[in-house]
Amino acid sequence: MLNDFFQSLNFEFPWERFVTLPRHPAYRYQYRDGQASISGNPRYLQCLLPLTDAALSIPEPAGKAVSCFYSEFELRRLHESDWKDFPPLFAAAFQRPPPLLQLTDTQRLTASQALLDRTHTGGDGPVVSSASFVFGDRETGELLAAILITLIPVGDLQDFTHHNWSNVAPPDALTAGWGQPHLTWLFVSPQKQRRRLGSLLLRESASALKRMGYPQLVSTFLLGDHASMLWHWRAGFQLVGRG
Repeated sequence: MLNDFFQSLNFEFPWERFVTLPRHPAYRYQYRDGQASISGNPRYLQCLLPLTDAALSIPEPAGKAVSCFYSEFELRRLHESDWKDFPPLFAAAFQRPPPLLQLTDTQRLTASQALLDRTHTGGDGPVVSSASFVFGDRETGELLAAILITLIPVGDLQDFTHHNWSNVAPPDALTAGWGQPHLTWLFVSPQKQRRRLGSLLLRESASALKRMGYPQLVSTFLLGDHASMLWHWRAGFQLVGRG
């Protein structure tokens, strides 16, 4: 569904300038008869995080519990009531990477609502609420960051596509231990980024999934999203099918 929000651009442009344009791997660049065309060409990479003690060794500040990492933050599990408050936070968190950077603020909020509705209703697989967490402001309750885990079918991740997982997951997927967990969304308020909230959310989710008996966590990122790629690498994820 994310692919639906890539927008095409067509404009008159000199060939001499067109060949000097920087290229982003998520887009296709074409030129014909004085017309430049830039359209979405998204490609995704899959990666795995082994749920071992070594992989979950994100350090805490000495003598402090994760929920008290900073006095103004509170870590807790996902509540059903959180979904209605997610879209503005999601839109703010994804205002820079493609494809949502192409949209106006209003369009980005609408797209965020649609993407979250898909996840909430099982379109990305059953939501694992017991392994999904949020950070909130301890005083105001404002949501600052969230990690959403879903279940996808076990299979060849190099053939991963955005199927409607709700059509293949059994009704008792969570209790039956069906499928494999997927890090579907991780988003942090721009004002709170670079404070390890994403890493701490990942550790909580990974620890919960390990206790549930899952051996690994799958994640997906857009080729060319260098910030996401670097975060996955630092977190210990391993690319699938690539040396």
